[in-house]
Amino acid sequence: MAQTSYVEVPSPKQLILAEQIVRNKTETDKSGEAVFKGMVYEALRLLGTDAEDIVVLDDTDIPSVIEIGKLVKVTLKKMVRQVIVDCQQIKVLLGLATEGSTSEVLLHAAHESVPLPRAKKGVGLEFILHVGLEAPEKRQLFKHYLNLPVYPDMCPTHIVWFNKTLIYSRAVSKMVTIQSRVETDRQHGNKAVAQLLMDAVDPRPFSFMEYNSRQGDVILSLALKYPNSTFVSLHRREEEAKHLYKTLKKYQVNNTVVNVLTPDQTFTSKLMQSPEFLHYQYIDGLELVEMIQTMKRADFNLMIGQILASGITTFIQVPSGQILSLAFTTFFPGAETGEPLPPLRQLDTKVHFQSRRHPFPVFQNAETKLIGESARADVNISVSARLLTPYTDPGAVVEPWKLLRVDVTNLTVSVNHHFDYQLDGHQRKYALHCISPSPAQYEVYLIREIDGFKIPYGSVEAISLIALLRMGLLSEIKGTFYEKFLKLPYYEDMAPWNIVFRHGQLEYIDYDTKDYTFNKMVPAAYQVMAMLMNYERTVHDFGHCNEHASNEYNFPYISHCVASNYDGPCKDSRYPVPCGDHTCKSTYIECLQALSELENNKTQVRKQAIADMKRLGFVQRVTDKAPYESGVWSFDVNGPDDPNKPKDIPKTTKLPFWMYRYREK
Repeated sequence: MAQTSYVEVPSPKQLILAEQIVRNKTETDKSGEAVFKGMVYEALRLLGTDAEDIVVLDDTDIPSVIEIGKLVKVTLKKMVRQVIVDCQQIKVLLGLATEGSTSEVLLHAAHESVPLPRAKKGVGLEFILHVGLEAPEKRQLFKHYLNLPVYPDMCPTHIVWFNKTLIYSRAVSKMVTIQSRVETDRQHGNKAVAQLLMDAVDPRPFSFMEYNSRQGDVILSLALKYPNSTFVSLHRREEEAKHLYKTLKKYQVNNTVVNVLTPDQTFTSKLMQSPEFLHYQYIDGLELVEMIQTMKRADFNLMIGQILASGITTFIQVPSGQILSLAFTTFFPGAETGEPLPPLRQLDTKVHFQSRRHPFPVFQNAETKLIGESARADVNISVSARLLTPYTDPGAVVEPWKLLRVDVTNLTVSVNHHFDYQLDGHQRKYALHCISPSPAQYEVYLIREIDGFKIPYGSVEAISLIALLRMGLLSEIKGTFYEKFLKLPYYEDMAPWNIVFRHGQLEYIDYDTKDYTFNKMVPAAYQVMAMLMNYERTVHDFGHCNEHASNEYNFPYISHCVASNYDGPCKDSRYPVPCGDHTCKSTYIECLQALSELENNKTQVRKQAIADMKRLGFVQRVTDKAPYESGVWSFDVNGPDDPNKPKDIPKTTKLPFWMYRYREK
């Protein structure tokens, strides 16, 4: 079974003692080691096999109390045995030949000897299944099986566990090395996926996110093809993320961001409940199977539904019905028919593993069923789906997957202010709408809950800075983004949810304030604050500075001195100060000016009213001069008095207007 084997045998002392007991002898002419070496040589001779060496390993490192046995290393020099190489029960000779320090394993068939590349490197799947597997190990092998290319004969004898994965490697083949098959299969599959995606996407600028990009081959191909689009790559493992980042730098690709994040149901929930909305999304087959195997069914269903509701179009690489049928036949005989079947060793292997017989009926249309029966989400959504099949040359191997394209035709979902909004305390709500009558035509927009205002997305080709920062943006990219941020024009609301990454650049997108910049005003910020502070001091000295009013962000010196019974609200950032005249002003200064003008207007109104009353005779007309104007007067506790004035009618007496004419007469 192997060129080198380790055999545990009884210790020499025990072996000698046992021989003495059996033969009733007190002495022996052989050492214990000689006895069991002879036994090994004799066993090999019976099989026509020679041993190159038999070595009893030194046990000096083993505690002396352990005297139960020895470990013997047996290395073969040559060996020939008959083996079965496929499910058709074809038998050939397997031989080991050693010359000097070099050994080679050959298959002898049809007057020809060929090397066996898998020998001493991998373990056949058929052998593993016969030995028996625990459930966790069987699930892992099942997952790797789903990634195998489909050959005409998928007999387990041709499948090998090698380098932590399963590969297809026929015993009789011209393949030089087993490692070449692993890399070739991976590259071929990724190229096929990338080509299908390139054929399917709209060439106009778009946004694209891949859930767990692994080596990043697919997203790199797309990023190079579409430099004016925006790509987001998620990775479970940081080393894979950094590898892709270095590759992007090598090719000078700047339209792709790399994040270290485990895509789980918590993440997809935050994504769906935010205004982030992708044009395209992609989930590869390994990630899909990983989700199925590690998540509870309810969580998986919800995660798939939330992903579909987070973009216009989602591509999912699903295992084909054919590979699923073959996998269940191999690992769980009977599942493909719904009826129990005998163990694998009792199956009619000449028939069951021929790929042309698959998929069995239960796996027909399994690709669409898998997603269609799973997706759940708290949204109003309608979708259409179709399968994309990779091109295969006639007679060539078939890819074990198909690409399921799911397009949103109509979507309404309630979203929050930004991604992971709870961290910032924002409570504003929106309704996100997507209407897409065809893959080339769509409209995405928000309806603001507070006032019903419509905010159009236009072209869906960007993702917000706040989302990228909270999705585990690589520190190297974060540093680059900070430099780009410092070079942006100055806008009013430059919070990270109002800045997006769009095909290599950062852009400001706040719908209400994007038309105005403050580049000329910002340099005077300190002077403006100093002016407001000093102005307040003088107003205070005049005695006109009351309590301070409030503003939305409680900025100092903006709403000082003008507290009143009017509290707004003043939501317009151009007029944030609630003023006593029941209007909103730009600063407390403008409010003071308005209040002063209002007071002046009230004084003028009062004066005009008095004048009108005098004109109509409602007010006494005093025609006499004041006593002191003559230069001679007297006064008492009531003030100045004219000594020459008659005392009978006090000067302050008010008469009805009709008596004035009588007095004048």
